[in-house]
Amino acid sequence: MDRSQTIDRRGGAGARLELDGSLSPRRVARRLALVVAVLTLLSLMGQLAVLYLPDFPLRDFTARLFNVDQEVNLPSIYSALALLACSVLLALIARSERLARGPRQGRPWRLLSLVFLGLSSDEWLSFHEELTGRLHLGAFSQFTSFSWVVVGSGFVVAVAIAFARFVMRLPAPTRRLFLLAGAMFVGGAIGVETVGGHYASLEGKASLAYLAAVHVEEALEMAGIVVFIYALLSYLRRSTRTVVVELRLDGEGPSPRVRADEQGVTHGTDPRARG
Repeated sequence: MDRSQTIDRRGGAGARLELDGSLSPRRVARRLALVVAVLTLLSLMGQLAVLYLPDFPLRDFTARLFNVDQEVNLPSIYSALALLACSVLLALIARSERLARGPRQGRPWRLLSLVFLGLSSDEWLSFHEELTGRLHLGAFSQFTSFSWVVVGSGFVVAVAIAFARFVMRLPAPTRRLFLLAGAMFVGGAIGVETVGGHYASLEGKASLAYLAAVHVEEALEMAGIVVFIYALLSYLRRSTRTVVVELRLDGEGPSPRVRADEQGVTHGTDPRARG
């Protein structure tokens, strides 16, 4: 390729940036699982220290920093980023499917990407917490003291119905991982959350029973996301082995240096010799 073609491409279309590297789905999943285990253990140790140990410097601060039952701390930031990673991976798969097999094939992946973007936003902004205590279901209230579980259950049913055919058409390994990830996440967010709400209404949040339930719940949710990320990376590896990240720096015209070089190439002179 001659010099003039290179200059035209840089000035008109922008700069192309390719990031060269590799990701092993298994290695990524192992590291994320380690992060989940460490966060859960640190949270449990911090809450046990608050319950059973006398006060000491930074006890309450450290306990809150790692408490999986609190917002705007390390576990919640990790969860929001993990959900955002799912959204990004789903968007990549949607684009790959659209280019390879047509727009209709990429649509469900794109919709799932939006769902996980919403879940990530909720993790950051804690919309679901606003529903706590706003619904009263009579005799069932002791199992639904965290009333957003009711809304969450309806959301899960709607998503399951909307994407059932899509999931069933996935390759068998991906389908099994999707179902496992969903069972773990929903089992924690809805099933164990209901148990935790029951103990919270009977004994309060300072009880050992509630403490155990909330850590099982959060560990299941985070582990389910790890399985889902592994499933997405594995699917990407089978369908698209290379992902190119392109950065375009477009402007109203070529930079002054590029324009001078173009003149030098066009007239066959060296711009530095014009002084």
